[in-house]
Amino acid sequence: MNLTAIGAYISLLRRQRGLSQRELATRLGVSFQAVSKWETGENLPDSALLLPLAEALHTTADALLSAGAARFRQPVDIPSLQGGISALSTALAAFGEDFPVCAAVTDTLQDMGVSLADVRGREQLLTSAILHRLLRGETISDATLDATIDDMACRERIRKCRHDCALFTHKQQLYDACRPSWPEEALAFVRERIGAGAVVADLGSGTGKMAALLAPWVRLLYAIEPNAHMRGVLRQNLASFPRARVIAATAESTGLPDASMDAIVIAEAYHWFDNDAARAEIRRILSPGGQVFLLWNHFTGNPFDAEQRDIHQRYRTTQRPPQRPGSERADALFGSGQWQRREFDNTIHQTKQRFLGGMSSASYAPEAETAAGKAFLRECRALFDKYAVNGLLTTHITTVCYTGVIG
Repeated sequence: MNLTAIGAYISLLRRQRGLSQRELATRLGVSFQAVSKWETGENLPDSALLLPLAEALHTTADALLSAGAARFRQPVDIPSLQGGISALSTALAAFGEDFPVCAAVTDTLQDMGVSLADVRGREQLLTSAILHRLLRGETISDATLDATIDDMACRERIRKCRHDCALFTHKQQLYDACRPSWPEEALAFVRERIGAGAVVADLGSGTGKMAALLAPWVRLLYAIEPNAHMRGVLRQNLASFPRARVIAATAESTGLPDASMDAIVIAEAYHWFDNDAARAEIRRILSPGGQVFLLWNHFTGNPFDAEQRDIHQRYRTTQRPPQRPGSERADALFGSGQWQRREFDNTIHQTKQRFLGGMSSASYAPEAETAAGKAFLRECRALFDKYAVNGLLTTHITTVCYTGVIG
């Protein structure tokens, strides 16, 4: 057991939560010197403190004791997948495609549009296998990808899936705890339009902030999420809803049956989708006349909005996705002007902890343990202190909902 690594992981999670050593110590009923010794690796927390510590840091005791080993994505074992495809080809040749087990495999390959008789078919199957591994939480480097897959379209599919599967990795707990939820008026609007007996898909479900609010109201809900870390929290949040199903998939390839959904909800996610591919998939799985709901929370009308955006812009670690107004995205999905727009007030009052967590939960925010992350949090704290009143920061948010039918 590596005490230094465990201590560094505790320090990382504490900073991500926006807590000082003293604040964490107060929560746990210990001295801040005890927390300091944990983080420097001098000793471990007492076993009785592991669960309370894990809860305070929004993780698990196992993750703490493994120093967050599960946080680090393992590379896809390409030789193993290639060996599996070769073995499958050998088995089909040896037993014959009409052998019962082989017949089932052959039917599946035909449904996938794949033939093992040629190089292209085997590459397509390998692509599908890599996509499956990415959804399980593994990754692949550009060098390995370029050396393995010749077809450019297949490489781009893998890169897009890899990007989607990595979004918010390591930030799922912050996202779940600190991102704003959805106002009751917006939920009432969506629920009324969907209807109580509907089968609904929530695409890009994240940690289930929308899914958990819809699950009690619908007949069946499918929560589609590609990121394995986010999906772990999503499963926890939907565990008490027997009519909810969590699926490891992307919005562009959900795996749901044709015309099986009565409605589709996309909350704070559509800007990550490939419009053409997602639109085609939505049309495929949506029943005739089924409605689609696009929702975003917009931070507007606050005196600190410009300063908040400036901090995120100066410290962002990844390229910003193309910025387009929601109306343009709605036009691209539904057709020009073929949608309705509704606005709902979603004002919240944030504590410093929640504000720092929300800022740090952005996909492009720097990791808290880095020099940039420390500077980022310092500026976030200063911004909060500048505008907060009695320890709370009033934050005006407008929830915008676009709804329509895809022709």
